[in-house]
Amino acid sequence: SMAIDKVEYVAGFLVGAEAGKLLLPSALSILGGLAESIFNMKALFPGHKEFPFVLLLTSFEALPIYMAMLAVTQQIVGDSLLMVTCVAFIVYVCLPALTGYLTRNLRAGPEHRWQFYRKVWLEYGLRAALGLAMFLSFSQYMRNMVGDIVRPSPIRMILWMLLNYYTRKTLTAVGATDAALSAFLQCELWREAFAEADHAANKERILSLGPVVLRNGSGSQGAKLDSTETLSESGPKANAVGRGSNMEEDQKHQKDQKDQKNENAEKVELGQCEALECQGTDKDQKEVV
Repeated sequence: SMAIDKVEYVAGFLVGAEAGKLLLPSALSILGGLAESIFNMKALFPGHKEFPFVLLLTSFEALPIYMAMLAVTQQIVGDSLLMVTCVAFIVYVCLPALTGYLTRNLRAGPEHRWQFYRKVWLEYGLRAALGLAMFLSFSQYMRNMVGDIVRPSPIRMILWMLLNYYTRKTLTAVGATDAALSAFLQCELWREAFAEADHAANKERILSLGPVVLRNGSGSQGAKLDSTETLSESGPKANAVGRGSNMEEDQKHQKDQKDQKNENAEKVELGQCEALECQGTDKDQKEVV
């Protein structure tokens, strides 16, 4: 009876291992490929802050599911070696969020792009270390559990899973980069095609909501618009609005600019009137002569 139960347990474990060998690389390649596509977008546009936030969201979105599945697996068939594998895997999944957090305040330009590259290389180094830890601990766990039964060896099976993972991850990264770039360009071109009234409405909403929503968190950095900067500008000047500009100063600055434009328009009109009067005087003098 005990022998039969053990055989059934081993058979079920082998079926589950075979299913995991096929499904796990495919599932993980989607998450890794999407992260790589966001890396590519951030490299193209290092001054945009939306890409790091997308990295944070995509990384933590699937984290509770992974943690729940690994916790159940650890409780059922786990030991200390499998626990090391699970912990390393959870940290591995969170690495894109770390890169997004470290690169959220980068600006446009080659210097900041190279700073982004250094952060990505740091993540790759941590991935290699965690991958090695997962490989060693899980291979030893498989040898301890079913090493004498499984053919081929567990190490060969893990290597096949890694090769399958990186192949699918590369394909996903290429396709996701094309899709993300297309969506980003469509959004930017759509925003650029707004009428002047729509731009003014968006600007008013940003000025109204920015100091309220960003008063804490990212707005606590206290970044403000310079006296020569407006929301219509691009790059770091426009990004400064999203970190808590002073609403009263912006409105005062806009009012001053409007008054200055009106004053300049009045001067131009006065100059045109004087020129017309001078032309009329010259014409009268010629007629008298």
